[in-house]
Amino acid sequence: MRRLGWFIIIGSTIAAVVHLIAIDTLLTVMTKITNPFPNLILVPLHLPIPILTGAALLTFARIVTAGAAMDAEIQATI
Repeated sequence: MRRLGWFIIIGSTIAAVVHLIAIDTLLTVMTKITNPFPNLILVPLHLPIPILTGAALLTFARIVTAGAAMDAEIQATI
């Protein structure tokens, strides 16, 4: 579950960056101007949902791991 959380966070960030580069390239080709949109790469990435989902998966994985450790400790004492 931890790997899935990191995959969502990193994958959504990479997808957003590739999307911005593709838009910049498309606009450059369509307008026939040499590099007219350099600030398009610097716009903030809007990733609230994927980041929150990945963080929730990482948190849930940590809780499950701690619960498993606590259960093992209880089983050892009984």
